[in-house]
Amino acid sequence: MDLTNEVFDHLQGLTYSFYDKYSVGWLMARTTSDTSRVGEIISWGLTDAVWAFFKLLFIFIFMFTINPSLSLIMVVAVPVILIISILFRKIIVKYFWRVRKLNSRVTSSLNEGISGAKTSKVLVLEKKNMGEFKQLTTKYKKTAMESVLYTTLYYQVIAYMCAIGIGCMCYFGGMSALNGILDGG
Repeated sequence: MDLTNEVFDHLQGLTYSFYDKYSVGWLMARTTSDTSRVGEIISWGLTDAVWAFFKLLFIFIFMFTINPSLSLIMVVAVPVILIISILFRKIIVKYFWRVRKLNSRVTSSLNEGISGAKTSKVLVLEKKNMGEFKQLTTKYKKTAMESVLYTTLYYQVIAYMCAIGIGCMCYFGGMSALNGILDGG
């Protein structure tokens, strides 16, 4: 049995009060989003994590084989990058959940707007509904942009820290080569 069928079976077994509390659009957004995310994690997340671990391990082994003292400079950068990653992770995850929640609300609002279109026309609520939808999508866009901003900032800070590490290796390696401590070639 696949994940989609299991989720469907689970949703079928929920009580009526659950469906009174959550709209169909919200459930649709969460179900499709969660199912695809789990699929991505299972198919690529684990593979990427294992690949990255062994790649870093072999790089460190190779670096320490060539020059242990210069390799220590890069090893010192790893905890700094880890701390930065932990700090940014908290911010990025917070925004990710906000975006996800707003996406569910937008999908729910859209679904309710489509299914209740006749009622909206009869009660002349189109402008009111459109205004609320526009306000919701504007909030979604703003939050998504903030999420992208923090994610981009994180990658730039990590790239900067890596550049500092490489710069330190070049400086100390160059100074060692000039002083005759390290062979230049």
